[in-house]
Formats: sequence, structure tokens, C-alpha cells
Amino acid sequence: PGGQGARPRGFILQGRQAIFSLPESEPVIGNVISETALGQCTSCGACENICPVGIEHLQVLTGAKRAQALAIGTGMVATEFLQSIERYGNAFGKPKDARKQLIEELEIPYYEQGKTEYLLWLGCVWSYNPDARSSLEAMVKVLKAAGVSFGVLENETCSGHHSRRQGEEMQFQSLAQENIDSMQERRGREEREERGEREKRRRERRERGERREEKDPRSVPALPAHHRARIS
Repeated sequence: PGGQGARPRGFILQGRQAIFSLPESEPVIGNVISETALGQCTSCGACENICPVGIEHLQVLTGAKRAQALAIGTGMVATEFLQSIERYGNAFGKPKDARKQLIEELEIPYYEQGKTEYLLWLGCVWSYNPDARSSLEAMVKVLKAAGVSFGVLENETCSGHHSRRQGEEMQFQSLAQENIDSMQERRGREEREERGEREKRRRERRERGERREEKDPRSVPALPAHHRARIS
């Protein structure tokens, strides 16, 4: 991009040259691309879209970010952003109660397994960014007006999308697993509640049937006297 040090084409060409001229122990950062230039890459994929020969720059750039993150223990850019996610589970440094309060104020229903059709994923921005509240409120109004069956998760953390794009693969994996565990736990709890409800209904039907039999037992009606005499 103009005015920035990130030049995907130059990175690829310098990387090719480094393969033949530099030993494997030499780092990519500093020899092939500067730390600043690598940090300027937003992983948008525009370089791949306009490349006339179909070079996949993004995989190489993301791999370089990932290697650097593993080497120095932190992401290339937006250190405060990544630290906020690590501490609070969201990039805005907000407590989890803020999300719960938002859901209550906007009267957003919770997702129920087997009852709700669509899951509305709020993510960090809709959950914790006050500037995005109006767009979330508008979306909820549209869904309710359209009669769509939707709901949000009771517990939800950052998806880790931006962490992964900045090379923080470990943070992404941790956040993804946390969300998976949360959804599986909720699903398991709802399945147990559903089984309990079915068992309760079966017991109630069985008890009603037993009481009906005690009140009006079914028995074979007695034959009239002349029928009994004819049989004998």
C-alpha cells in the first residue's frame, strides 16, 4: 500500500532470494521483511485478489506473523488489543457483566436448543463496543419484526478471529475451544433437562393411568342368568 512499508510483492521476491542466499537459522524479520512492515499487514487478502499470477501472499505473511509471535511471545501489532483479550475475553477490556446487561436492556432472547432456530453471534463488537449498540438494536428489531426465531448464547467470549490474523494462533485456539466448550456444555445441560422433562411426562401419564384403573377397573361384564343356564 502507498505510504506504508508493507509491499507483498517485494516480500515474496526477497523471500525467494533469501531461500538461496541465507542459512536456515537466519530470521525472516529483518532479512526479508521489517517488523513494522509485517505489522502493517491487516491480512485483508487484497494482494492476492489483484495478483496477476495468483501468488498466495496471505499464507506466507500470516506464517511469518505466527512464527514471530511464537518467537517473542506476543503479536506483531496491537499488543494492548491482544492483552485485553487475554485478560477479559474481549478486545475492549469490559467486564462480562456488561454483555449481560446489554442483553437485558435490549430484551434479546437466549438461544434454546431444540426451540430456537437461529443463533445470533454477538462477538466482541456488538457485546462490548458502545458505538455498535445502535446497529445491534436495529438488527434485533428487524429480526423480531420478521418473526425470526433467534437467540444469543448465555456465555460467549471473543471468537479470536483478529488474534489469528495477527499471528496469535495459540490465543485463537484457546478462545475457540472456550466457545466450543461453552456451547457443548449448554447443549448437554439442555439435553439433560429435556430428558428429565420427558421422564416426568411419562411418570405423570403412568400415574394417571393407574388412578383411572383404581377408580373404574375394567372387568368382563357378567352374563345374564338365562345365558348362564343355556351354557350349563
